[in-house]
Amino acid sequence: MPLPFFVTRPDALPGRPDPKHDRNAACASCAACSGGDRFVFESEVLFQSGQATMTPEGLAALDPLAAAIVELENTIPKEINWALQVDGHTDSRGISSAQFPSNWELSSARATSVVKYLISRGVPPKRLVAAGYGEFQPIDDGTSDEALRRNRRIELKLTNR
Repeated sequence: MPLPFFVTRPDALPGRPDPKHDRNAACASCAACSGGDRFVFESEVLFQSGQATMTPEGLAALDPLAAAIVELENTIPKEINWALQVDGHTDSRGISSAQFPSNWELSSARATSVVKYLISRGVPPKRLVAAGYGEFQPIDDGTSDEALRRNRRIELKLTNR
């Protein structure tokens, strides 16, 4: 269930540009454009193909979001027990390497990388959850390169605990 406080607060990220409209932030979608409750980053923005180590560009893309979440924590009423869920998703192309035997491992490792980076930027660990969905929650059922690209993503969503 989305966190009502976040959804109903369009000013929750004061002074922060809308990431969808700031291609330097490299965000594929934004809270306002996806129903108000999540941020979506294309995997290519954060990671090289088949890898779970974030690129320097990916780290920089997460910095404004991390700062906003740290600020947001101070404005959410204490009685609301919330978490930022970081979901890793892959496309339907299989992967099989020693490090990542399947897309489950890759998507989980990517979500965990994002969580660890957010912690390093001051987001409290008790507010973070990492989950990997592999290829099993596509947003585009197509098989074109564009459809596969859309499915490779990291979603960040504020939720109730």
